[in-house]
Amino acid sequence: MRLFNTKKKKFVAASVMAVSIIGGGAVAANAAGGTGCKYLTYPLCARSVASLQVVDGSLTGSDIKDGALGENDLTPALKTKVNQVGTGAQGPAGPAGPAGPAGKDGDPASDVFGKQGGTLTIQETAIDKIGGPFATNATKVGEFTLGKGTWLINAAVQFDRTDANDPDYQTPTTDTMPSFVLRYPDDAGTIMGNAISKAGYTELTGSSVKTITLDTDTKITAYGFGYNEDRSNFGSATADTKSQFSVVGSVTAVRVG
Repeated sequence: MRLFNTKKKKFVAASVMAVSIIGGGAVAANAAGGTGCKYLTYPLCARSVASLQVVDGSLTGSDIKDGALGENDLTPALKTKVNQVGTGAQGPAGPAGPAGPAGKDGDPASDVFGKQGGTLTIQETAIDKIGGPFATNATKVGEFTLGKGTWLINAAVQFDRTDANDPDYQTPTTDTMPSFVLRYPDDAGTIMGNAISKAGYTELTGSSVKTITLDTDTKITAYGFGYNEDRSNFGSATADTKSQFSVVGSVTAVRVG
């Protein structure tokens, strides 16, 4: 059977065959993917395009949607690289960030450390008794109260003896070591040691620094006292004689904790 006897008929036949080949190839490609697709459509059917059909640069990151690729879609080598966490060398420290703004001033009432919490001023007071038990013979010369916390207590005092030209002066028969003591009832500072001038013209000074910690409001009591070298009660006030010794000074407490 002759189908073509002119150049025009030959050209038409060739065109029809070309279309048939292209169309058959498309159907074959879809059928080979096992998708059941008979025609090339967009979007493409699943598994209708193989990796060999994707040329370099034909797909970009914008073509891959969130969730479109899972770990199982990656090659073993790429999976290994993705799962390598913390195995690299420590990188260099980054540059320091800018300084933040200055904070607000705190409440002055909350700044309790370094503040004076208690003071005691001792006017010149006679030390009535010298020697014997401290508990019964010490002369109370003042007191003050401190609150809860840790306190640094500073005391400075001056002792004096009746001058030799005073009508009430008694000639010493022994050396006397006057003392100043702070109690709560534990020791909060003690000043004692040196003997005072026998003629009374030279005063004796002393100071103490003591840190104490209190759990509640506590009264601190100050005492004047002293001992004689011969353990007598010389210099004490009696019915017939005045005390030979006196103390004057001050105490300051500063909270440190």
